[in-house]
Amino acid sequence: MTISEVLTTIAQWAGIAMPTIYAGITFQYSLTMSLLSSTASSPNSPLLARQWLALYQQGPRWVPPLVQTGLLANLYLAFFVSPNTPQSSAVVETTWLEVLGVSAATVVRVLYLAAGVLTISILPFTLLHLEPGINGACKWKVAALLGDATAAKHQPFTPELSGVGRGVRRHTASEASKRWAESRDMVELVEEWARRNHLRWVVGVVAGAVSFAGLVLRG
Repeated sequence: MTISEVLTTIAQWAGIAMPTIYAGITFQYSLTMSLLSSTASSPNSPLLARQWLALYQQGPRWVPPLVQTGLLANLYLAFFVSPNTPQSSAVVETTWLEVLGVSAATVVRVLYLAAGVLTISILPFTLLHLEPGINGACKWKVAALLGDATAAKHQPFTPELSGVGRGVRRHTASEASKRWAESRDMVELVEEWARRNHLRWVVGVVAGAVSFAGLVLRG
């Protein structure tokens, strides 16, 4: 087996495994917080606030590595693996491909490209939608319940800070999200966070499935 074949094999399984692992962890996050919110001692439980914050702040440790590795693996397969390799030449065009007038190699490349795009889409969705929205609202509520220094484990939030992609230890809520947080209980916010977080693991599952389809079609 050549180095190119080894790299291709690694990329094939990384392209499937990374978004799938991401989906599994994200699903567990949503399930865990749903269960904790349903058993909270009060609507604005300080314990629930601490639990959500502790779980949320773990994100940067595993989300970027999984997402970026999945993206790079699928892009490698889409653009740097020659469709004329023995693996690709073994693929027999099916009737529906012949009808469409496209080659199996082209479809495989599109599948890997789609898997890569789906995988990386998790990051802008998080930074541009969740951070100024539900993530920011939850952090704003946590700070209101626990106090900035306590909530951030002695790395204070900066209440005046707003914006996108500022990190898990700073406020990122839009003004609308701040007002929303002030009008809702912590339990309600956590339940909404879990619901919106479901979309991310669904995207991860779809990305892994599309990459797997590329593996199957490629042979």
